[in-house]
Amino acid sequence: MRRSWRKLRRRRNMERERRRRNMERERRRRTMERERRRRNMERERRRNMERERRRRTMERERRRRNMERQRRRRNMERERRRRNMERERRRRNMERQRRRRTMERERRRSQNSTNSDCTYQQTNYRFVITSWMP
Repeated sequence: MRRSWRKLRRRRNMERERRRRNMERERRRRTMERERRRRNMERERRRNMERERRRRTMERERRRRNMERQRRRRNMERERRRRNMERERRRRNMERQRRRRTMERERRRSQNSTNSDCTYQQTNYRFVITSWMP
């Protein structure tokens, strides 16, 4: 009778021990699992941050290039307008000069016609008497 009690007790003890070990193993497994998930999440977070950083950098670079391109375009446009205005100014000046010369020539011609006793020849803004009319 006593022996059977001992057996029973021993069996119970073994059972308890086995359960304890199982629980311990299970706890370790859960802990490891949790740790693994944590590491994965951390890795994912770092990866995302890196990706975001790259994206921002690229975006910044793209904006910079666009602005540079626009600046060049505006500069070229400004330069073109300046050249056009310069050309136009020169053209107007030449036109004005030509009109002035023409008017001057006309004036001299009319003056010459009143001056009937001599003939004038225009040579570079100086007037030389070429012949005397008797």
